[in-house]
Amino acid sequence: MDNHKIKIIHRNDFGWSARCSCCDEIQMLLGNIYLKFPAGELKGFIQSFQHLAHCCQVRVNRQHPLYADRPYIIRTPISNLLMMFSEEEYQEALSLLEMTTHMLSVDNLFNP
Repeated sequence: MDNHKIKIIHRNDFGWSARCSCCDEIQMLLGNIYLKFPAGELKGFIQSFQHLAHCCQVRVNRQHPLYADRPYIIRTPISNLLMMFSEEEYQEALSLLEMTTHMLSVDNLFNP
């Protein structure tokens, strides 16, 4: 493994988020999806989730076998990355992302 100094930001039943103090990289586990990206891309990623939650939930045919279990489809700002979630998974992921944002804001206040 590399010599990164990873600090857990937040965790819940669906996953966790962490930040590397030496390179300011964000790592996240959402269910069985592992993401790793520069901290600067976190805001756009979270906005994709919030945008879906507040104004344009993707509607799909829930009877179709491909979408029946995971009707929430999120197009992320990361090239060619679409994510599908059940209702419960989506709510847990959204909670994790929102808490990550809050915890990073608090951390930035104390460590500018």
